[in-house]
Amino acid sequence: MKLKLQDLAFAYEKNNEVLRGVTLEVESGEVLCLLGPNGAGKTTLFKSILGLLKPSKGKVLIDGKDVRDYPRKELAHYLGYVPQNHIPPFPFRVLEVVLMGRTAHINNFAVPSTVDVEIAREAMRRLNIGHLENRNYAEISGGERQLVLIARALAQKPGILVLDEPTSNLDFGNQLRILRHIKRLAESGLTVVMSSHFPEHAFYCGSKVAVMQKGRIIHVGRPEEVITGQNLKEIYGVEVEVAEIERKGINYRVCIPSVV
Repeated sequence: MKLKLQDLAFAYEKNNEVLRGVTLEVESGEVLCLLGPNGAGKTTLFKSILGLLKPSKGKVLIDGKDVRDYPRKELAHYLGYVPQNHIPPFPFRVLEVVLMGRTAHINNFAVPSTVDVEIAREAMRRLNIGHLENRNYAEISGGERQLVLIARALAQKPGILVLDEPTSNLDFGNQLRILRHIKRLAESGLTVVMSSHFPEHAFYCGSKVAVMQKGRIIHVGRPEEVITGQNLKEIYGVEVEVAEIERKGINYRVCIPSVV
């Protein structure tokens, strides 16, 4: 499923554009990693993709069709969203949280069918969290909660998955586990758009990188093309060396910041 942003612009107030001329394309099986400093417009861009904000100019297209032409419930069949973190006010079981992803496929006032329950369980199995089914969602770890939110989005059966800083507030091990799952989901055919504050994440699972600054896309391309010391200094205002290391016959790129 192809996601295309075409000359997208948005302003919360007149003459104060938050997004300007954003043009991007992401194909099935690709992971687009969105980088940029705080306040660059990443969250606004995600809200525009999800149809929560109406662009002042341009379009968001899914396989050539404007998202504004989709009824909200139908749009949820194509777009799945994973927020940074979420703790519900009630002690839902993990399975119940994942089942919430089936809402778009269930008639009003109906209850989930056995098919819906099996789809939710399959989404959990894909992420190796089936054993959490009966746990209290609010009592599991942050990494486990993030996997549950991804499973909830997968239960929608979307073609496009949008993840807002999926590794925020996670320890190093859980960050790698989440990125590994994201990479596998793209390899299964999903179109993935994710934001991150860690450029190295794009080296691990991204096939394309877009850098935002002041509401514009200033760089886009393959990770090794975009994530350079010069570009990182331009984006974040710090000296960073991008080095290549070899381990077990595989070359890895890492970002080494200057601490002096």
